[in-house]
Amino acid sequence: MNIENMELEKLTGTPLGMRYPLYLTQDVIDQGNDYSNFITFCSSLSEYDQVDLHISCLGGRVSTTSIIATAIENSRATFIAHLNSICWSGATVVALSCDGWVLGDMVEFGLHSTQGGTGYSELSKVKMRADAMERMNDLIDSKYYSNLLTPEEIKRMKDGAEITFFKDELTERLKVYAEKRSEKLFKKDIESQNDLSEFTSEQLEDEVIACREDIKLYQKEIRSRLKEKGGVSKCSG
Repeated sequence: MNIENMELEKLTGTPLGMRYPLYLTQDVIDQGNDYSNFITFCSSLSEYDQVDLHISCLGGRVSTTSIIATAIENSRATFIAHLNSICWSGATVVALSCDGWVLGDMVEFGLHSTQGGTGYSELSKVKMRADAMERMNDLIDSKYYSNLLTPEEIKRMKDGAEITFFKDELTERLKVYAEKRSEKLFKKDIESQNDLSEFTSEQLEDEVIACREDIKLYQKEIRSRLKEKGGVSKCSG
């Protein structure tokens, strides 16, 4: 069943949110598919909603895979990937874009580098397209597979190897993947907070004043606690 043509069914969820089953059970290789409805659906969800995405798919076009993965990542809802059978190639990117995973006993998780012809006969265009595919491989590796594979495994994959995980090892790999992804997101969030270029000077001055008031409040509380214990505060002011 195609993910786009799936008739969404609302299931009982939390009092504030809903739970939706969704199925990706055929190759996402069909360039004729229109995923605008899926994007709209993902963007309409709230942070209280949950989507159970059941994946049984051999993969497909990188461009289509990117559309689906990006829609999932940009959604406010929680996406849980249910992997009970085959999940290969581009389907692994869709799975890794989800927030959590439920693994069946017969899951087969297969990864390889981007494959396909260039569609050109002229040597210069063939090389240009090949370079673009190599760059896309690097982007996918950096965003997804680097959190799941070792550097040695990524090198092997770039050299043409296919890497397959089954339930037990995939379970452990996904634990590490989730931890590394959280660390990257946290670091990115901290870095974005340190970017002050979007604030005006007046806004920054207001923030300084607010921080000074907070510091005074903290210092007062510290002095009060230390006074009770007969200690000395390291804070001045």
